[in-house]
Order: sequence, then C-alpha cells, then structure tokens
Amino acid sequence: MRLITISVLLVLLAMATIGFLFRSSNEPVPGEPLSTTTAPEIQDLPKNADEKKAVPEYGTADLLDKPGCLTFSQLESLPALLQDAQRMESVSSSGPALDSYASFDGATLQGFVDQGDSAAMVIMGARAVMRAYATNESMALEWLNARHQIHDLLVPGSQLSPTAGLALNDAAYWFYEAALHGRLFALEQHGVIRSRLFGGPVGLGWIGQEDYDALDVTERGWLHPANVYQEVAYDLAPQLKEGILGSLSYRIPESDLLRDIRRRLVADFNQSLPATASGAAEILNQVCDSVKREQLGRHNLE
Repeated sequence: MRLITISVLLVLLAMATIGFLFRSSNEPVPGEPLSTTTAPEIQDLPKNADEKKAVPEYGTADLLDKPGCLTFSQLESLPALLQDAQRMESVSSSGPALDSYASFDGATLQGFVDQGDSAAMVIMGARAVMRAYATNESMALEWLNARHQIHDLLVPGSQLSPTAGLALNDAAYWFYEAALHGRLFALEQHGVIRSRLFGGPVGLGWIGQEDYDALDVTERGWLHPANVYQEVAYDLAPQLKEGILGSLSYRIPESDLLRDIRRRLVADFNQSLPATASGAAEILNQVCDSVKREQLGRHNLE
C-alpha cells in the first residue's frame, strides 16, 4: 500500500520553502527599475532538422544526473522514507489518505466534519480556498498535494473581494480546526491563508514595519506565517522532529522573536482545546471518591 509519497517529496523540498514563499533578490520589485541582464546564449540547432533532443520521462534520470542517483520514482519508494511517512500520515494535510474525501458531496463531507473527522476538515478548507479564487472545487486535492499552485496566496498580486475574503476566512478556520483535531500540519495552510488575509507578520502584529523592513530576505522568510505555524506544529508534537522526514523539515533557526511568537501561538492553540479538558474533568468528577483515594494512596507509596 502506497503511503503519503507526495508528502515525502513535499517535506524533502521544505528546505527550499523560504525561497519559494519569497521573491529572490534577482526578481523585480514593484516601483524599482528592472536590472539589465545579458541575453542567454543561443544553442546550436541540430544538424539534422528531424533530430530531437531526448526528454526524460517524469521520474527518470537524464544525462546530466550522476550515475546511480535516485530518481523520483525510486525516492518515493525508499522503504525508510515510506516507513517514516506512515508515522506522519495521521498529522498530514496532503496525500492519499485524503483521496476518498475529495469525491464527497457537500452534505456527506459535512457529516464527517460533524463527527470530528480532521481529514474532512482539511478538504473543507481546501474547497474554501478554491471558491476564493473562483476555481473548481475538484482542484482542492490538487492544491493540497502541490500539483496546483495559487501564486496570489504566496505573493499577493490582487485585491481580495469581500466574497474571496470570506471564503479564505472559512478556509483558515477549517485548517485550524483540522489541526485542533490532530492534523497538525494543516497549521501550515492556516498560516499561508492568515498571511494573505492580514498582510504577513506585520499585519498579524508579530513585528513592526520598520523592524521588518530592516530584515534581509532570508530573515523575512523565517517570519512568514506559513513557516512559523509549521514550527508550531513541531512545538506541539516534538516527536515529529524525529526520523528522516522530521530532521529534514525542521530547519528554521531559533531567535528570541520567533520563540516568543511561537510560544504565544502554542498557548492560543492549547486554549482552543477546552472540550478536551472539560471532557476529562467531567469523567474525573464521575469517578468514585474511594477509587481516587486508592489511587492517591498507591501513588504515595511508590
């Protein structure tokens, strides 16, 4: 049985998250002149007009690769990665575990949500994102699995309409609910959307505009809500840092500012779990006093 192989790739590529979320120093900035660059060299045309360069199929090695390197197909089939991916499956917000939910109609999906199904909540959030950008909801799973990109979520280029804003607000809510119900990696999508809605770390009140402007592009990347919320997931469940995937994905450096932000976000998350705490208290209140006394006595004797 194939596990969350697409998530394996996503985690392996997490090392490039900062560069993906933010423009590099070579990209044009609105209001600044474009830098001049030399034209690329024109490659020699094939001597034979019918000659075509071989294009390797997806997942296979090409002539530029070193001998014996792992292709994508081989990478996603590595036993060590698959075993580690199985450990991550219950907290993931992407991968085959969500496939069956993508075909559910709204009423069926809502039924699973009402039962506290975190996977259904992830799909609800992704569908709300699709509505915000006038995209068919059938693309929700494609977006979660990074096979469909919405560039405006990462580098805003348009003014959100009231309808789109409300849909993204719904999406942020559902991803957070999914995290509260166990799918901690949904916090990353929650961070992406919160950043788009409120204007990044400055809009969220994490840092002042002047201090933010003084940061370099890498430091700004560390502060992107998607990255910060991803770290919060590891703060909430430190055991996720273990194994191959955990060691690769936990990469943002420590700083006093980041620690303070994450502490507040962890506290907010824990405060959003009243049902669990009150449920435990209710059960404890129903336990006979004699049982409590017996357990307390045993504890004191140990």
